[in-house]
Amino acid sequence: MAINWDANRNVAANIFDTIGRTPLVRLNKVTEGVKPQILGKIEYFSPTGSLKDRIYYRMITEAIRRGELKPGMTIIESSTGNAGIACACIGRMLGYPVIIVMPAGMSEERKMIMRAYGAQIIETPGAESDVDLCLEKVKELKADEPGKYWEPNQYTNPDNVMAHYTTTGPEIWEQTGGQVDIFVATQGTGGTLTGVGRYLKERKPSVKLFAGEPTEAPMLARRQWGSHRIEGIGDGFVPRNL
Repeated sequence: MAINWDANRNVAANIFDTIGRTPLVRLNKVTEGVKPQILGKIEYFSPTGSLKDRIYYRMITEAIRRGELKPGMTIIESSTGNAGIACACIGRMLGYPVIIVMPAGMSEERKMIMRAYGAQIIETPGAESDVDLCLEKVKELKADEPGKYWEPNQYTNPDNVMAHYTTTGPEIWEQTGGQVDIFVATQGTGGTLTGVGRYLKERKPSVKLFAGEPTEAPMLARRQWGSHRIEGIGDGFVPRNL
């Protein structure tokens, strides 16, 4: 599945055409004295500033295509930040009201951006490690008004994984000419590591995958919950998409 790198050459038809095809940059200063080349994928070049644009465009448009997300419905999603920003932007641009359920302890800047995109925010107790409370709140709201809401659920939605399998993975493979030995991503929802990792390992089985997580909340390494101050990763549980 070749990536159309020329897509950014001409005027984009809409903001969705600018999602993906982000630069892969050699890191020089922080890797002095290190023999292997270390590259960074610059995902803040995406419209809302993170790779979450990739997954919400795919999850929402696929739900529309399958008839799961119908006109008049409201998109409701749990998030600690970047996902909510991407969901708010893409959901509203596709014509749907958006509600983001997030921990009260997250940064005010992220809440301001979501509101600027037109999203309504519902806060739940806790901070970055308490996403389980957000998920429970979403479940409660959906049960109260059946048929009103559609939930992307980035933690379990297979289109999250497929977004990276069909875009991020092929981009990295083409940009490196297949010369990639290790892929590292933070835990998050598991979509990036699983989607990119699956694509790379299908082409080069020797590729190794590493997941990064906060020291204070080593859910993958030791199944240990803990509070930390890194927004967007280490949500306090092991997601199904990982």
